[in-house]
Amino acid sequence: MTDMILRFFPYNKLNLILCFFLLLAGCEENDYDIEYQDGYPNRLAGNWEAYEFQGGTFDPDNVAEPYDLVTALDPGSDDSLVIDNIYNSGIRVKTWYSGSIFSVTKGKQLEVINMGRYGVHSVSLEGELIEDDDEGDYMLINAGLYDKYDALVDTVFLVAYRKTGFEDVNY
Repeated sequence: MTDMILRFFPYNKLNLILCFFLLLAGCEENDYDIEYQDGYPNRLAGNWEAYEFQGGTFDPDNVAEPYDLVTALDPGSDDSLVIDNIYNSGIRVKTWYSGSIFSVTKGKQLEVINMGRYGVHSVSLEGELIEDDDEGDYMLINAGLYDKYDALVDTVFLVAYRKTGFEDVNY
């Protein structure tokens, strides 16, 4: 049977096995419960799947490919949240939060390496976490990106759905 399959499949057995495992992995459902870290201090932190709308307005016909957005609590402060990978370019900013609302006005862009890629030196944003037991948590964020002369580079509206309740320590 294997020899018959290999005649129609021009690769070696290792490639056939790898192809089989890739097919199996692609068929798995992502139907899992969100788990949180022990002693979880706030639902604002986590990993999110973000959908970005250019121009700062919701337009379903003008949505970018989804990307990962990470939020983490600042260990040096009890009222600040770091949002990482805004604009899908590694831009990060420290915001202040109260309850489920967070915002910052022209906060310094923390990822110095990516500053040259888009010229973003500061970020203003307003956002809110919406906790929904049926649909899962999501965030709505309006953001303005500014260059070194405080001129507006771009505005975006983000809708981000929770992927996990863990802070990603790699960021």
